[in-house]
Amino acid sequence: MADEQRRLLLALPLRVIFGQATADEEKCRLLPLLALLRRVAFDKTTADEQRRDFRPDQRGRAEKTLASAGAVYDSLRQDQSEQAETTAAVSAASDIWPGQARSVRDWQSPGIPSTIRRPWRVWQEDVEDKLVEAEDTCGGSDDAADEETLAHAREQHARLQACGAMMAFSGLPEFQERAYAEVSLLELSAFACFRRARLLGREASESAAGIEGAWNALDCYDKADWVPEEPREELEQQDRQWMALLEDGPTPCGVIHR
Repeated sequence: MADEQRRLLLALPLRVIFGQATADEEKCRLLPLLALLRRVAFDKTTADEQRRDFRPDQRGRAEKTLASAGAVYDSLRQDQSEQAETTAAVSAASDIWPGQARSVRDWQSPGIPSTIRRPWRVWQEDVEDKLVEAEDTCGGSDDAADEETLAHAREQHARLQACGAMMAFSGLPEFQERAYAEVSLLELSAFACFRRARLLGREASESAAGIEGAWNALDCYDKADWVPEEPREELEQQDRQWMALLEDGPTPCGVIHR
């Protein structure tokens, strides 16, 4: 019995040491896992902290993006609103201009200001100017070409005097008519730009006579400032009221009289 107890007592420290060794070995085995767990926990904590840190910036960027998108949307809506207002203003302007609210059928329409030269008037002035120029050129010249030019100028002028501007003009070849009509269209497009600016400006309530009077008061240089780069395109945008003047074919002069 004594020997048995002695063996148990001697073995006790060994079990304790062994147990301690086993604990140390277990700890050594678990340390890498604990380190991994701590690293994972740190990474998660760091990610949470970063998320909290970056969230205001991300929110700020999102707010800026939304604000920018909202500004673009508001700008588009404003442009659409302004375009609608412009269309409405031009439409309302037609009520102010009863003579021009309806489509112009020919160059004798009262909707065209009297100071806009009609095509036959442009042709008449051209004939008269060419006659004066030819007479001046042939005054001391024996050139046959100059004599021929003078003869043609006199023939055209005699025809003008005999038939009147409108009738003589209507007898011209179509391509010549259109050439002179383009000059009239250029002047008309300048007036169309001037009128539109008045109707969309502070003079929106101005009468037709008032706008035409303001146009007539301008000198030729001021009127030239209103000539658009594309006269025909400008007139085509005027609610198609000038389309009859823009069509191909003979110039629509209206009722011809001397």
